[in-house]
Amino acid sequence: MKRVTLLIVCFLLVLSAYVFNPTEIPAGEIHGNVEIGQNPNTQQIFSIVNISYDFDLWIFDNSIYSGIEVWSLPADEINPVSPFLDTYKIGYTISYKIFYINIYHWCSHPVYHNQSSIVWRETIKLDQEATTIAVGIRW
Repeated sequence: MKRVTLLIVCFLLVLSAYVFNPTEIPAGEIHGNVEIGQNPNTQQIFSIVNISYDFDLWIFDNSIYSGIEVWSLPADEINPVSPFLDTYKIGYTISYKIFYINIYHWCSHPVYHNQSSIVWRETIKLDQEATTIAVGIRW
């Protein structure tokens, strides 16, 4: 919970720049991607949707991003697909030249749909989460 609170505080700090200096509201760009695929070994199907808002604020490049990944069992005679796992992510990156700080949270949750949760509960840890803070260099 403390890590999620830290994410929220960082996000609010960036947004507070608008309150203190409303003439410098940054124009940004929205980026995203959609991906669908299959694990050839298990025939599991996945779909991914990501979106980010990238903007400059003073001398810093900022990116707020989020996404969802859904794993499903292949179709059978009753269901077109049977989802069994959702993974959510949210993060914030602030950069200056080649240096950056990234705050990232992800969590996965089981989807109870017919027999899919029973079949995969033994082989995959379905209910997990992590929050990370990283410092890096881009080149």
